[in-house]
Amino acid sequence: MRDAMLKKLWAPFLLAFSLHSHAATLKPFEAHYSAEIDAGITVGASAVRSLQQTADGHWILSIRIENALASLNESTEFRLQNGTVQPLHYEFLRKVLGKKRSAVLDFDWEQKRVHNNVQDKPWHMEIPEHTQDKLSYQAQLLLDLENAAKQYKYDVATGGKLDSYVFENVGTEQIKTPAGTFETIKLKRVREPGSDRETLIWLAPALDYQIVQLQQVEKDDKTYRLVLKSLN
Repeated sequence: MRDAMLKKLWAPFLLAFSLHSHAATLKPFEAHYSAEIDAGITVGASAVRSLQQTADGHWILSIRIENALASLNESTEFRLQNGTVQPLHYEFLRKVLGKKRSAVLDFDWEQKRVHNNVQDKPWHMEIPEHTQDKLSYQAQLLLDLENAAKQYKYDVATGGKLDSYVFENVGTEQIKTPAGTFETIKLKRVREPGSDRETLIWLAPALDYQIVQLQQVEKDDKTYRLVLKSLN
């Protein structure tokens, strides 16, 4: 029961921790967040997200989430090709109560294929142009927000198949956080018909579209929250 709850705690935050980029001013940063799950009891965690540029001009976006019972490390290396995020290498490692789950993806853009090793069970598949991984697509989303579209859709390589991730712009809202009060753009993830899950994300244009708050509500009314504490 506790293991399942902790896994759910991480899931919505994986989305949020990687959402920061800007077409013209991409630069290194480090953001600190508080995270919690409210399900009768409150389980808290801390999170740090950072972006670094390598000597060859690539970017590495990394995420670290942890509390006393679990930890998660996730990263993606990508390059910008004519304003488009092109993932190169992705890694994921989660530890919950001593149990581990890992995944590694390598993208071969000359052959238009992705190679994956999940729990020592490798697979590969062909991919179309603009395919993303579970982190890189959110960087692309931030670039696309410059166009102020109503909806954003991405093909994401996961589990040996392509999933469609869709986000809808549902308006603006002022959000107060420990880092300050910000005017934000509010996004909602579009899910399958009949789904009881809801994911909302608030991003501040004044912070180059940094996420300042995220909330996810599950069908059992468990609520997951992420709030920006500081940004360097």
